[in-house]
Amino acid sequence: MLKIGSLSELTGIDTKIKVAGFQRLYSKWLWLLMAVYKPLFADAENIN
Repeated sequence: MLKIGSLSELTGIDTKIKVAGFQRLYSKWLWLLMAVYKPLFADAENIN
């Protein structure tokens, strides 16, 4: 039972780290997409 408890604690920590990593990666890609698409949208508005 002690092993199961420690294992669940480890997996809980592991999932927290994974979620934090996914959030960091997502925000990085979101920033990149905004940096790329914002000028394109601005150009499209100027053309119209």
